[in-house]
Amino acid sequence: MSDRAEILAIAELLRWHGPWAYGDDPDRAAQEWADAGFSEEAVDAWLEAGCAEPDAAKEFEAAGITPTEAARWTDEEIGLGGYRGTIALKVSNGHLSVDEAVAYLYGPERN
Repeated sequence: MSDRAEILAIAELLRWHGPWAYGDDPDRAAQEWADAGFSEEAVDAWLEAGCAEPDAAKEFEAAGITPTEAARWTDEEIGLGGYRGTIALKVSNGHLSVDEAVAYLYGPERN
């Protein structure tokens, strides 16, 4: 798939997931995901986990956390905000750091 076709496919995927996945501009968001090196399939996996921020997805990858692991649900007391959500959602929202996510998933000794 060409770069432009991939960006268009990502934009369509973002629209399908809804405004939470792209904010106010799905085309800009698609470009950000593509610029970060994510394919349509990878974007879909991160969105399914609750991660709508390509920077957060890159941080997860750098820490060795997969979308499946990031899709794990947390308790209300984990991170900020006092809500139950996926690890990916909380990191994407800035309510949990990737280091905290690593500790939650694997224990503090991995950090």
